[in-house]
Amino acid sequence: MVVPTVFRGFHRRHQDTFTTAQPGAAAESSTQSGVEYVAEVASLEADAMRQVFQQVLELLEGGSIRSDPALRRLFPDGYRDDQAAANELRRFSEAALRTGKLAACRQVLADLPTGQGQIRLSAAQAQTWLISLTDARLVLGIRLDINSQTDVLAQLTEDCERERPQQARLLLAMYQHLTYLQESLLEALSHREGSTDTGDV
Repeated sequence: MVVPTVFRGFHRRHQDTFTTAQPGAAAESSTQSGVEYVAEVASLEADAMRQVFQQVLELLEGGSIRSDPALRRLFPDGYRDDQAAANELRRFSEAALRTGKLAACRQVLADLPTGQGQIRLSAAQAQTWLISLTDARLVLGIRLDINSQTDVLAQLTEDCERERPQQARLLLAMYQHLTYLQESLLEALSHREGSTDTGDV
């Protein structure tokens, strides 16, 4: 994994038509919203993101909730004070939840460019990305022992000064990057019609 270089986060762009397609399906022209959400990524950035989401995909495909704290974070108990009830709820809901998260992760991997390029999302794809960005950040957060009190930028600076193992520094940088992408996508989705910022690139 390499440290990504951010070109630009997600922004909203108006367009008369734009193309959307599921992996393996024929492209279809859509004018339903006339809006797409675009982020520019460098080649190294796209490669690093692909590695992270591939790892999340593999975790969802074969990981055990009992043995992996990251999966327990992705699929928390529905009842904190009643383990029997929590287990029963999990028995009926986990498969569907896991299927949804897997589909979202696969969509993100399909949307990532090969090399430098743009991530271009419809409104529906943007919602899928929000799901998978959250999941990836939760997994990285568990691996790095990040909590709500952690100042990630300060931690990055401290890690560099202390020469913390490179892999940990890279994961922390990617956590910060995914946070930035998610925040920019949320901001773009909440953008009001009539704004003077068209986001043209």
